[in-house]
Amino acid sequence: MLPINGNTRDHRDLVRNDEVHCSVYTDGQLFDREISDIFQRAWILLGHECQVPERGDHMLGRIGTRSVIIVRDDTGVIRVLENRCAHRGATVCSERRGNSKRFTCPYHAWTFALDGSLMGMPLKKEYRESFDYGTHGLKIVPHVELYRGFIFASYGPPANLEEFLGAARFCFDDMVDRSPEQKLEMVQTDLRYIVKANWKMVLENLNDSLHPLAAHASALAAFKPLKNRTDINPVYRLAANSPSPEMLQKPQSVATPYGHSYIEGLLRLANVKAPRDEHFQVLAARRGEEEAERILNGDVHVTLLYPSATINSRMQTIRLIRPISVDETEVVSYVFKLVDAPEKVLTSALDYVWISSSPASIVVVDDFEVYERCQESYKRAGDAWCSVHRAVEEDSSDEHGNLIASGTSEGYIRNQYRVWSRYLGAEPS
Repeated sequence: MLPINGNTRDHRDLVRNDEVHCSVYTDGQLFDREISDIFQRAWILLGHECQVPERGDHMLGRIGTRSVIIVRDDTGVIRVLENRCAHRGATVCSERRGNSKRFTCPYHAWTFALDGSLMGMPLKKEYRESFDYGTHGLKIVPHVELYRGFIFASYGPPANLEEFLGAARFCFDDMVDRSPEQKLEMVQTDLRYIVKANWKMVLENLNDSLHPLAAHASALAAFKPLKNRTDINPVYRLAANSPSPEMLQKPQSVATPYGHSYIEGLLRLANVKAPRDEHFQVLAARRGEEEAERILNGDVHVTLLYPSATINSRMQTIRLIRPISVDETEVVSYVFKLVDAPEKVLTSALDYVWISSSPASIVVVDDFEVYERCQESYKRAGDAWCSVHRAVEEDSSDEHGNLIASGTSEGYIRNQYRVWSRYLGAEPS
């Protein structure tokens, strides 16, 4: 039971089939429950193994609000360690990425091996003989698995990773398969911004195909004077052509049993088909023309991976959603290079991520404005509810338990809250 706006309420009272109580975005105690019951139980996407290719390579990540070190140890195994010294709790590693033979705490110089084990400290003789080195290493995140090279971690016990990903596996397959060598390389570019809004609001927005017509109207107007639009991202090209809301209903929204979602068919609305260019030719030489056609004409724009990320496989980009507090969220974007693909493929991906994920983006600042307006409104809302009614009567499920709806449906948000309630302890009424 949680004290919400002065009243003690069960989390089940905060979610209905077509409404969400405003306090789910503003209540600090509920946020703490989300960190412990969702972010520490679900599989959290941290990055890709190509970001730590050599022994000793490491980078920083987050699981919920906890800082972690993703490191390839001396045996070549990728480990995820809590970035917190077992002595007095200081942050051990401050480099966002680097290569080290060991980790040394800057406070009292306790030193840890790449597998997290305690190697030593100054004045060892001042510790009793009974001091247990084995229990004073960096805490190991117990569950770490890879899918197509992407690193997932959980405090668990988590579901089977492939079961957790479900139909959303295709976004990782699609990204890797676009490389003729089926390999990714790290690009030394990451973009990050912090928005003054709850993490759920950020994640809910990114499969909302209707909001760009209003929220991004001024940004999309900037594309209209362009005489040659073939070089801009197909989704922006579609939006700049001012599609009607009815047209945006035509694609299909898919939401999985673990809260992930994506929309199929947006690119068909833009009449986009992959050209038989150099990328096609290189891919077809390795995989055959039919398979190259299938891969390069994949028609999904963004996949939401609940609760931690979004993936744009066509632009080899991932965005990690990192909650900081109940009303503050960090978003970090990484771009990957497709090994043996033409250079222009990477150039296009970099253009996309600068347009869509840079703090200076003319698109993102619109989202900032809307997120922060909503967050401030919810704080003052009292006992008010948010509507997620749109297309509620259309919700249906396929044989795999995926929710299927129109491209403008809010069904994927309703599905996220069913999963939210399940993590917190019960299905909503």
